[in-house]
Amino acid sequence: CNELLLLCDRLQHHLKGLSIQEALLGKFLDSRSKHEGTEAGKMMSYIGYAEEYMSKKRNSLYPGINRLMTDLGVFQQKAVQDCSFTVERMEQFRTEFRASLLWMENVSKELNPEDREQLEKFRKVQSLTREKRVEFARMKDNTIQKIE
Repeated sequence: CNELLLLCDRLQHHLKGLSIQEALLGKFLDSRSKHEGTEAGKMMSYIGYAEEYMSKKRNSLYPGINRLMTDLGVFQQKAVQDCSFTVERMEQFRTEFRASLLWMENVSKELNPEDREQLEKFRKVQSLTREKRVEFARMKDNTIQKIE
């Protein structure tokens, strides 16, 4: 995106220079054609007019290039910002998922299958871990899609 913006900027710069040169050449040829009364003078006048016309046409490219540059800048800023936000959220979900896995591991080590309360606590932690895994998988897929 940055390279494209730089290319557009260089294109504008070169187009401006070329347009100025065409306009100057056109005016010069037109002014010199008035001193010539021959066919060469008419040809100089026609060519001068064509050069000035091309200069004006070349100047009409500026709004399109400016719009492209503006849109690219906005896209770059928003896309990078959005992608960064999505990656941060995915990291947060990954951390929560890993924490719930560790919690489940700790609860399972202390688990006494005879104790109903501990068994119920383990099931709650297991359920929470499943939810976190689903959320993490969803965010991971979303992040991969945005990065691609």
